[in-house]
Amino acid sequence: MTDFPVLGIPGWSGHRGAAAVGGTSSGGGPRVVDSVVHSYLSAGRRSAPLLVFAQSVVREQSAAALRNLLGRRGRPEHAGLLGPPDLEETAVTVTGVSRPAVRHRWADGRVALLVFDWERTHVSVASWDHPLDEALFAALGPLRPPS
Repeated sequence: MTDFPVLGIPGWSGHRGAAAVGGTSSGGGPRVVDSVVHSYLSAGRRSAPLLVFAQSVVREQSAAALRNLLGRRGRPEHAGLLGPPDLEETAVTVTGVSRPAVRHRWADGRVALLVFDWERTHVSVASWDHPLDEALFAALGPLRPPS
C-alpha cells in the first residue's frame, strides 16, 4: 500500500498490466513503498504496453517507464535520443492544475516520454505510438492505491 496517490487513467476501458511496487524496509520494520509502475495495454492481457506510468516519491523514474515499454514483441530494447536539443520544456494540466513538464524527443517517433511532478511525486509517462496530448492528461486522475 502506498501513502501517496497513484496517478493513472481511471476510465480506461481496455486491459491494464500488473502494478509493480518498490520500496525499502529498515531494521526489519514494515516495507515503505516509494514507487509504483503500472501499464495500459494495447490489446489483450498479454499484449505489449501502450502506456507506462512510473511514479516515485524519491526519484524520477524515466528509466523504469522506458524499460517496461520497450523490448517487447518487435520493439527496440532501447530508444535513442535525438541529440541536443532532445528535451523540451512544456506544461501539462493534470487534475485541473497546470504543471511544468519535460518532454523527451526520440529518434524513433513511436516513443514518447513526459516527466512532471504531481502530489509530492515524480511521474514519468512513456508511450508507444500513442499521443501524450491534452486529451490523455485530461483523463488522468488518482487510482486506488495498490495493496
